[in-house]
Order: sequence, then structure tokens, then C-alpha cells
Amino acid sequence: MEDFAYFLLIASPFGAAYLWIRWYLPFFSDRLRRIRPNPVFVPMMIVPLLCTAIIFLALKSFAASDVRDDSFYLPMYLALGLAWIGVGEWLFRLMGISAIFDVLERANRAAFFAVAGALFGLSFCYSGGNIGEGPGTEAVLYAAGLATIAYAAVWWVYATLTQIDYAVTMHRDDASGVRLGGFLMAAGLILGRAAAGNWVSYAATFVDLIRYGAPVLLLLLAAVVLEPRLRPTADAPARSVLAYGVLPAMVFVTGAIIYLVEGTFPL
Repeated sequence: MEDFAYFLLIASPFGAAYLWIRWYLPFFSDRLRRIRPNPVFVPMMIVPLLCTAIIFLALKSFAASDVRDDSFYLPMYLALGLAWIGVGEWLFRLMGISAIFDVLERANRAAFFAVAGALFGLSFCYSGGNIGEGPGTEAVLYAAGLATIAYAAVWWVYATLTQIDYAVTMHRDDASGVRLGGFLMAAGLILGRAAAGNWVSYAATFVDLIRYGAPVLLLLLAAVVLEPRLRPTADAPARSVLAYGVLPAMVFVTGAIIYLVEGTFPL
């Protein structure tokens, strides 16, 4: 396990370069610019840079002491994080939302909000797995991996029970996109914090993720209960983005931040 984890760390710059070159190439396609104006074209280019900043700040401020100021390990773990969210973005398609097809090719603004929130949430999951002292790469992969699996599971349950992904991709409802993005950011904050802390053992990390990540179930319950009252209907196909999107998203994210600030967590 240790040798495989170290191999992934060494290979991560190449994986990150491959994934993100493929990500950015369509942005320079004249064909996409000719098809239709895309108001989220530039913001979509910026989101991965913000994710990079989130991961870098977490590594520089809270990672293990032998990583924070090391000229080899710090960029390597940053590259691993970029590869992590690059693979995650590719897997988002399994949830029914694609940055390339929905955001870039179809100029779907609602999908942009959802994808941006999903990328930020995934960045929080990976960053949390790097916070604290630990024995090496295998500890990071395990902690961040557990958080990411839980993150994907919560997203899948939310989408399955509410069909919010259809409101985003088919109906292009901006409020639904903002709401989904806010939910995913909040889930990433909670699960990333649950994955953080000094390493004890595989079992202890698993127990801590369940214990300190449990509030994500309350978040999921609130989102599922609210969704029938917030989704677009035949009588109101275009909901107010502020009232039905921004406000619920702010409630989700604020609740997660309050939990992080007021909660009691192990070191």
C-alpha cells in the first residue's frame, strides 16, 4: 500500500497535467465561440484556479509539518489534489452533469453553478484529508478517499430523491443550479473537516469520518425536504434565483461553517 501510494504521488503531476490540458483545450476552440455566446465561459476557466488556491492554502497552513515547507512534497501533494479534482470532474458525468457538455457546449448557466459548487466541495474533501500529522501518502489517500466516497454518495442520494439534476441540465433552472452548488459546497466542508486531524489508524479515521461527518445527513435531510417547495413547476417554471437559489445555498453553506467553527473536533 505504501509503495503504491508513493507511486501515485510521483505520477500525480503527469496525471494532473493530462487531465487539465484536456479540460482547458475546449476553451480555446473557435467552434464553441461561434456556436453561441457563453456568459459563464470565463468564470468556468477561473474555478479550477480557485480550487488550486484552496488546496494550496490548506497544504501550506495545515498539512503535516514535513509537507508544509518542503520543496518536494508540497508541490507533489498539490499536484495530487489537482489530479484528484480532475478525475472527480470526469466522474461528475455519472451524476448527470458535465462541465464540458453542459457548461461549455450548451452554455448552461445553471450547470455552471452546480459544477463550480461540486468542484469546490471536492477540493474541501481532498484538503481535509491532508490536514494533520500523518505517516505519509497512504494516510492522505485513505482519509480524502473516504470523504470523497461519502461526498459522492450524498450527492447521488440527493439527486435520486429530488431529480434536481434534471432541473439543472434539462430545464436550465438557475435557482436549482445555485441550490445544488451550495449543497455540494456545504457537504464538502463538513466531510472535509471530518477527514481532518492527526493520524491514529485506519479504523480511527473511519470512525471519525462517520462521527464528525454525520451532520451531512442533516444537511441532506433538509435539502430533500425543502426541494419540493423550491423546484420549478408548470405554474412557476422560472423561480427567483435569489429567493429559491442563493438564499437556500447560503443557508446550507452557513450551517456547515457554523458546524466547523462551533463543533468540537480532535486534533
